Order: sequence, then C-alpha cells, then structure tokens
Amino acid sequence: MKQKIKKLLANLYILTAEEIQAITSKLDNLPEKGLIEIMKVLEDAKKKQEDMLIKLNKANPDFNKELSKFLKTEFSQITKEVESHEQENADKILEGISD
Repeated sequence: MKQKIKKLLANLYILTAEEIQAITSKLDNLPEKGLIEIMKVLEDAKKKQEDMLIKLNKANPDFNKELSKFLKTEFSQITKEVESHEQENADKILEGISD
C-alpha cells in the first residue's frame, strides 16, 4: 500500500519535491487506517487533476509540452533528493558498523 501511495504522490503535479519527500518519510509511522485514508484522498486528487488537465489542454494546446518540461525538471530534483537521502542513510549504517 505504501508503494501505491508513493506512486500516487509522484503523479500529483501540484506537490513539490519537498512535499512529496515529507509525506513519504512519514508513511512508516502511520497505521493501516491512516494509509487507507491517505490513499482515498490521493486517488480523489488524481481524478480531479485529470479532469483539470483535460480542461487545460482544451484551453492551451501547448500545455502538454510545457508540463512535460516542468515534470522533467521536478523528476530530476526529486531523484537527486532521494539519492542524497539514501546516501546519508548508507553513511549512517557504515558509521555504525565501524564504531
């Protein structure tokens, strides 16, 4: 379920990389009921986003191209942040082993 939530978060364009990271970092602390509620909210948000994208595409035919460029930039930033976080965790583990 956590992976599905992470996938939904990654597909919501309104969230920044920092917001996605903040939410995903707290998923392990949530009970099953909380995860279910978050999933419902995210699924509803995704549906509303899809409806909005349809309207935006009708109003601006270049919208998809502009959105694609934006998403590539955001994806790159998120990837760097995740890699940095994973490297920090690996460094902590190695420090613990060498102590």
